[in-house]
Amino acid sequence: MKKILFFIIICISANQISAYDTSNFAEQLSNVKISKNVDIANDKCPNSSDGCLVRSANGELTIYIKEFTSVEMEDIAIFGLMYDAFQFQVNGKVDKFKTCRMKLTYAQQNNHRSAASLLKKKC
Repeated sequence: MKKILFFIIICISANQISAYDTSNFAEQLSNVKISKNVDIANDKCPNSSDGCLVRSANGELTIYIKEFTSVEMEDIAIFGLMYDAFQFQVNGKVDKFKTCRMKLTYAQQNNHRSAASLLKKKC
């Protein structure tokens, strides 16, 4: 989790996300919960997804993660959903293309070659 937050902060610092305010980045994501309860994730998330970001009635954001075959893919999925949460908290919407590009950069920076190859085709 710390590695994911650190990478997002680095990307922001490098002006890849220049439209966002970075001063309270860690604080913005500190309230986001991550649930690895596969049954709940299967119930709440689309079948085609690896997980999803859900806002509850009281405004809390929770990331639900499905089961993964590799730690690498889980790491990238959590990174992408954390980035979605960041975008949502900053401007109220999520740009899926921007998330895909960020996941690709994250995969490349962390030497996740097979995931990077898949994301290159997707993005």
